[in-house]
Amino acid sequence: MPLHDFRSAFMPYCLQRRDKKAPWEVLNREYRPLGDGEHSRALPKAPTGIKLTAAQVRKIAHKEVRENQIWLYDDGCLPTSSAWAMKDYLARIAVLMKAKTVSMPVVK
Repeated sequence: MPLHDFRSAFMPYCLQRRDKKAPWEVLNREYRPLGDGEHSRALPKAPTGIKLTAAQVRKIAHKEVRENQIWLYDDGCLPTSSAWAMKDYLARIAVLMKAKTVSMPVVK
């Protein structure tokens, strides 16, 4: 799926982690770190993740939570599809804004 709009490239779609103890990485609609690709040449490459409590995970999950992946929306409720969908999505983003960032280990 090409990154054809701001939401697709720069807004969180899901969070993923390598294992249960790893920080969560915030990904865009193509499952890439936010802003990754041709849109992000000026962004630093040092990976940053976030720590979430179990309560925060429950508040941001759109539907199911897999052990290492959380979705904030799906194709059936794109934030840009309606005022209700946008309000619901922004409530999830508000929870993310309070999360603590941490450095992610570099995988070689």
